[in-house]
Amino acid sequence: FNLASIYLDGTGVKQDISKAINLMHDAANQGQADAQFNIALFYQNGIHLPQDFNEAIKWYRKSAKQGNSNAMLNLGTLNYTGNGIEQDYTQAIRWFKMAAEQGEAKAEFNLGVMYVSGQGVIANDTEALKWYERAAEKGHLEGLMNSGLMYYTGQGTKKDMTKAIEYFSMAAEKNSPEAQHNLGVFYRDGIGVPKDVNTAIKWFEKAANQDYAVSQYGLGLIYKYG
Repeated sequence: FNLASIYLDGTGVKQDISKAINLMHDAANQGQADAQFNIALFYQNGIHLPQDFNEAIKWYRKSAKQGNSNAMLNLGTLNYTGNGIEQDYTQAIRWFKMAAEQGEAKAEFNLGVMYVSGQGVIANDTEALKWYERAAEKGHLEGLMNSGLMYYTGQGTKKDMTKAIEYFSMAAEKNSPEAQHNLGVFYRDGIGVPKDVNTAIKWFEKAANQDYAVSQYGLGLIYKYG
């Protein structure tokens, strides 16, 4: 598998895609989980190999059977989107849960989305928040944002501004303009925190610098009216 990667990237040797794919196939046939995953990815995206979703799923399954969480995640995503295969939310949930058990943050976030919307499961906001928070614990940006929003609105839990601000603050530090804007509003209006116009301006400016239009407007109002 390592030799295949060397020929694929051309690291220290002349790049040879054909040789790399043959070596990758050999490793995959010998049960190398990462090689199986890469072959599946090539088939899925039509990179280095003709696009073939049936072959992609076959190799993802082989890799997932050996515990490859990325393969589980991709199987879940294919079933969720119906891209190249029949859409199946029940199978998507199954694969996302398997990946989540391995600590895959994206899978945890996806489960949160599916529990909110009731895709393949009975809608359950409390269960959704559980999965969002698990993703958030790993620093997943959308997990942080959605956890913050649910505590802010009281969706699936009691409204808790302290927790909402905690999650938005972590998302803001990861440069989310939406989270930065939310913090600006909280500090401008004294929602869950002491009113502090200077801190509000700081967060609005961070979001505005990323062309977040509503923060640019909010800044304009502060400068005009104080």
